[in-house]
Amino acid sequence: MRKNQIKTDELYQLYKVGLQGFQLSPVTVEQHTRNIRHLIEFMEDNSIAMYTSDVGKLFLQHFIEGSDIEHLPKLRLNRAIALLNMIANDEPYMLKSRAVVHEFPGDVGKMARKYINHLRQSLKISESSSFCYGSILNYLSIYMDMHDVTLCSMDHDDLAGFFSSSHNSRPQVVMLVKRFLQFLFEEGKTKINLSYSLANVRYRRKEKLPSYYDKDEILKIESVVDRSSPIGKRDYAIILLASRLGLRASDIVGLTFTNLDWDNSLIILSQQKTKKDITLPLLPEIGNAIIDYIKNGRPQSNFKTIFLTAGHPYRKMSPVRVSTRLSEYINRVGISTRGRHKGCHSLRHSLAMSLLQSGASLSIIKECLGHESSESTMCYLAVNIPSLLDCSLDVPPVEESFYRQKGGIFYEK
Repeated sequence: MRKNQIKTDELYQLYKVGLQGFQLSPVTVEQHTRNIRHLIEFMEDNSIAMYTSDVGKLFLQHFIEGSDIEHLPKLRLNRAIALLNMIANDEPYMLKSRAVVHEFPGDVGKMARKYINHLRQSLKISESSSFCYGSILNYLSIYMDMHDVTLCSMDHDDLAGFFSSSHNSRPQVVMLVKRFLQFLFEEGKTKINLSYSLANVRYRRKEKLPSYYDKDEILKIESVVDRSSPIGKRDYAIILLASRLGLRASDIVGLTFTNLDWDNSLIILSQQKTKKDITLPLLPEIGNAIIDYIKNGRPQSNFKTIFLTAGHPYRKMSPVRVSTRLSEYINRVGISTRGRHKGCHSLRHSLAMSLLQSGASLSIIKECLGHESSESTMCYLAVNIPSLLDCSLDVPPVEESFYRQKGGIFYEK
């Protein structure tokens, strides 16, 4: 029976039972029920006896637009209400699709959507890059639409207003908007090239040096994983893929059974970031760890990806979750992380540094990591002093007569 309407005094208990039916973690249940208390208070303050989806919309409009709460709590409130509506309508649990947030309003938004499609087709950007770029240009579109700015009227002051926020003046935002403005001019949508307006938008890009751990530290990180538990079996296999083969988190979570060539002991995949095909050895310890997880730890599921979440509903892991788990293990070991990152990419950097220190050439490291160009690999030289010294030239000897010329002025005090 479709509930649709829920009495205020029954709302909390029904919601909590519904969340437990979705088999969410206790922490997630507590987080969402805390947000529902705000809804109940809102209904009581406004003498609303029955909950409907329209009441949920009214609550979100009142609570979010009438306050200056940060972005993440807003997302959690929206999610809590979405789950309540699922429960009220006896709908099955569904993961939120993040793509729907890109509205691209107004004629600026229309061209922003066209630009993203252009990048997909011409540059073959990944889905994650497409989403990030879409988020940035969606914010720009919303800002211009809220201020009644059109393509014809958009000027330097409008752009200055958008970039007045520190969030919007980040390097990646500035660069993307600059390219978008160039695209608008080339498409004949603006009379002048507004990308020149961004010449005075100041930002400082810090040089990033690779964060890495030495061999002993890597072994310590691997040793703290509890390989007797299903989660530990999964995490151990993931860490080996990152530390032994240097796979990115996005490639690890995207790994499917068809990527594993057991007969020839190979891993064959197309990288998520670069779309470049790469073939890597399926090392015995990695193969054994994956088999152990599949047989003794992986939930029963029809998902094609190998690594799944531990909690129901089972689904593909996210790259962020992989890095979070690794960070937890690094903290557990007690290794000093001062000045070093703790995500999955740090293990990729660690493999590169280990190869470099063992005498491997940059071209070999480039192929192992699947870099598109040698420039990406060159950054490891910046933190490898012995290799830098090998590249240095000896200072040529200077004859003593040079210092004694013109009366030996170099020796004057």
